[in-house]
Amino acid sequence: ARLLASYLVSSGSFAHPISRRELTRDDCVRLDAHLRKHRLGKACVEHAWENKEDYKRQNAATSQVHDIQAEATELLRAFYAASGHD
Repeated sequence: ARLLASYLVSSGSFAHPISRRELTRDDCVRLDAHLRKHRLGKACVEHAWENKEDYKRQNAATSQVHDIQAEATELLRAFYAASGHD
């Protein structure tokens, strides 16, 4: 769940990883609830989904997702490095 959340926030691609169907706000809310319940890290998928238009203008000073996107990207890099693929 944590890796999925990091991928969604980092990429801004809110699609189911297997079926490729678009994720809904409710899907993101449930993922955030799961993260909080199991203390799996920052629950910000819903926030990123609600501001998904900001991914198109990442360099804008008004971007609501820039900081959480950078944090998620670093987490993905750490997962990748820990798997021995660096």
